Amino acid sequence: MYPSFGTNLRAALFEPITGTLLQELKTDVTNAVRVYAPRIIVKDVSVTQGEGGNNAGSNSLFVSILVSFSAAPFEEEVIDVIIR
Repeated sequence: MYPSFGTNLRAALFEPITGTLLQELKTDVTNAVRVYAPRIIVKDVSVTQGEGGNNAGSNSLFVSILVSFSAAPFEEEVIDVIIR
């Protein structure tokens, strides 16, 4: 087992959403994929806040990861994740 596996995206749901936080989350996702899935090539990561701006009802994050795989580097896939 890997006790440090993954990221802590859920903890960010109730934090004030700032550009700094979104950049930190983007870096966390990129690093986690590189460490735990080395055959995946991260091309781009986008982290955005859910609908409603900074209102109390907008406790969701949208993460979109553009990747390719070392076995087929020119075939790209998009992985979309919603965290609520």
